[in-house]
Amino acid sequence: MDISQHYFIGIEPDAGLRRMAYAALDEDLRPMALGIGDFEEVLAYVGGQKQATVAIAGPPRPNLGLMAEEERRSSLEPMPAKGTWKDCRLAEYLLYTRDVQAFVTPAKTSACKAWMRSAFHLYEKLFELGYVNHSKGEVEKRVLEAWPVASYAASMEGELLPKYSLEGRLQRQLTLSNQGLRLPDAMQFFEEITRHRLILGQLPTDVPYGGDELDALALANTAYLCTAQPEEVELLGDVDEGQVAVPRPRMSDS
Repeated sequence: MDISQHYFIGIEPDAGLRRMAYAALDEDLRPMALGIGDFEEVLAYVGGQKQATVAIAGPPRPNLGLMAEEERRSSLEPMPAKGTWKDCRLAEYLLYTRDVQAFVTPAKTSACKAWMRSAFHLYEKLFELGYVNHSKGEVEKRVLEAWPVASYAASMEGELLPKYSLEGRLQRQLTLSNQGLRLPDAMQFFEEITRHRLILGQLPTDVPYGGDELDALALANTAYLCTAQPEEVELLGDVDEGQVAVPRPRMSDS
C-alpha cells in the first residue's frame, strides 16, 4: 500500500471535560497535528483527510455477550474463573491475559462510561464519512481500535509510570522517540532547568508533552504499524464485537 500521502491519526477520547486528544503522523513519523479539542473539532480534522488510518482508544460498541458463552470461555487459555469476565468484550480479556491494563465495556449502552459512548458516536460518524473497519483491507480511509498502554509496552521492559506525572510523561516521550517518532528530545527538559528557575517555579512547559497528547501519538504510531508493517501487529478479539490492535514486542533503539 502506498503510504506517501497517508496520515496516521490517534485519538484518545478520554481527555477530560468531554475533550479528546488527537495526533497525526506522516509516513516518516513526523507529527503533523497534536492537540486537544472537542468532539466536533476532532471529527472535522479527521473527516477532512483524504487518506488516513485512525486508531481510537475506545470501543466501537457495547460487548455482544461473547464472554458469557460457556463454550467460548472454555476455549480460552487461561480460562477465566467461574463467574468472572462475563460482562466484557473478548478483546479486553485477551488484553488482561497479556498483562495490559484496559477498560471493560458493558453490554448495555446505559452502563457504559461517558467517554465510551463518545467513542461509539465517533466510530459511527467516521463510518458515515467514508471510513471503514481496518479488517476490510487496503482502503484509503480506515479506522481501528488500539490501546496506548500496549503501544508503549511493545518496546518497554520496565513499569509504565503514572501518565500525568513528570517522570511518566518523560518516559512515554522517550519511548515513542525510541520507536521512531520524530519528537523533540524529552531530555531537553533538564537542560532548561536552572537553580534560579526552579526556585521561581519556572519549569519548561513545552517538553515533555502532556499525557493525553502522548497517548494520542502512541495510538497514531499503532495506526502506522497497522498500515505500513501489519506483520508487527496482532489483532485481539472478535471482528464483530471489536478487535484491538496490539503491536508485537520489539527491541527499542536505545
